[in-house]
Amino acid sequence: MSITKIISKKLNKEHEHFKYEPIGNDTKQASDEGPMKLPPQAPSGSGAFPSIKAHPSHSAVQNGSNEKRKDPIREADERAGNLFDYVNWRGDIPMSVDPFNEVDNLLLSALVYSPFGGLIPENGSISLYSLNIAFWNKYTIGDIIAVNPALKYAPRLLKKISESRRFRNVRACSFTEELNAIDQCQFAAMTFMLEDGTCYAAFRGTDDTIIGWREDLNLSYMAMTRGQEYAVAYMDRVFAGSSQFIRIGGHSKGGNLAVYAGMYCLPEIQERIREIYSNDGPGFNRKITSSDEYWRILPKIVKYIPEDSIVGILLDSGTEPVIVKSSSSGISQHSPYTWVVRRNRILRAEKRSGMSKFVDKTMDDWIDKLDPDSRRVFIEVLFKAIESSGARTISEFTEDPVRSYKAFYKSMKEIPREQRATLLLVLSKLAESGKNQIVSGLSNYLSGLMRNS
Repeated sequence: MSITKIISKKLNKEHEHFKYEPIGNDTKQASDEGPMKLPPQAPSGSGAFPSIKAHPSHSAVQNGSNEKRKDPIREADERAGNLFDYVNWRGDIPMSVDPFNEVDNLLLSALVYSPFGGLIPENGSISLYSLNIAFWNKYTIGDIIAVNPALKYAPRLLKKISESRRFRNVRACSFTEELNAIDQCQFAAMTFMLEDGTCYAAFRGTDDTIIGWREDLNLSYMAMTRGQEYAVAYMDRVFAGSSQFIRIGGHSKGGNLAVYAGMYCLPEIQERIREIYSNDGPGFNRKITSSDEYWRILPKIVKYIPEDSIVGILLDSGTEPVIVKSSSSGISQHSPYTWVVRRNRILRAEKRSGMSKFVDKTMDDWIDKLDPDSRRVFIEVLFKAIESSGARTISEFTEDPVRSYKAFYKSMKEIPREQRATLLLVLSKLAESGKNQIVSGLSNYLSGLMRNS
C-alpha cells in the first residue's frame, strides 16, 4: 500500500470541484467548555442537549389551494455534490429531523485529521462552534499548509460545520494523538457527542508522515500494530462505565482501527456499538477475518470504497463493500472530499474499476508469495531506503524526485537480489495499468541502474 502511495503521489492531479468560503477570525467567545468527560446517557428529547426546533420547510406545509409549497431543501437535495455541499444543503436540518446518516459518518471521520492538540479539554468537552473559534485563533490556513498540505481541507470543514444548525452543538472530547518513530505508530482519535445522545468515536487515518505509511504496510505481517493496540485502549478508556450507544469509524487506516477496536474492546462496550464504519480502510490478514472476534462484529461493519479503490481493497475484509462514486479518478478517489453525495447518502457506483481489481490481485499475489518474516524484512529495508532520502513525509519525498530516487536506489543495494527483483516486479506490474507515469518512470529508472550495477 505504501508503495502505491509513495510512488503514485501524483497519480492524478487532485480535482477541486468545490469552493470554500474564506476563513477569517471569529470574534465570538468560546465559553462553553464543559467539565465532563462524557455525559450520562442522553436519549433524544431528554433535555441533556439544547433543543432544536425543526425548520418550517421540513414539514409538509400546504396553502389554501391545497398546493404544496415549494421546498428549497428538496430541490437542493436533487443535486449531487461533496461534503461541503452537504453542509450547505442540509446543515440546517437537525438530527432530530434527519437522524445520523452515512454522510455524517464520512464528515466526522474526515474532521479528525485536524490538529486539535491542546484545544479540546483533557477532562471535558467543547462544542464544535467553540472549537472552531479556538482553532482559528491558534492557526491560519497557511500554518496548516506549511505543516502538512495534505490535511488542509479538514480545518476548512470544521469552519463550515461549526456554522451549521446540524453540527454546531455537537461536542468534541477525548482527543488523543501519538507519533512514535520507534514504535512505528501514527495514531489519533476523538469522540463526538451527538445531539441524539449517542457518540461517534473517530480514528484518524494515515497522514503524510512516512511513519504512518510504514505502519500501514506493517498490517501485512503483524498480528497487531501499535496503532491497533492504542485504538482498543482508547475505546476501553473513554467508554467504560458509560451507557451511550456508540458508533465508531474512520477513513483509510482509521477505518481499519475502528474495526479492530470494535473487535477487541470490552464486551459491555461492544454490546453498545451500533455501527462500525470503514471508509476505504484496508482490511486484515485472513487469520483475523476468520476469527470468532471478527465474525461477532461483522454484522455491524459497513465498508465503503470508491470505484478505483486501492487502499480499501488491500488485505481481507470478509464483507461485501458498498462501492461509491467519486468526482476524481485513480488514487485521488481515496480522498473523502471527492466522494459524491446526494441528500443524506453517498452515491452508489455499479462496480469496481478494472484498475482497482488489477491492483488488488497484484498486491494479493505479492503478499501471498512472501511469508510473514520475509514481508517484515522487506518492509524494514524498503523504508530504510525511503528514509535515507532525509524525508519525513511523503510530500518531502516527492518534492525532489531525482534526489529521493538516487538515495532510494543507493540504500536498495542492501536488499537481497531476490527481494529487489520482487520489488521491481511489483512496480512493473503496477506500471502496466498505464495510469501511473511515476511508477513506470521509477521502475524503468531502477531497472536501468541495476543493469549497470
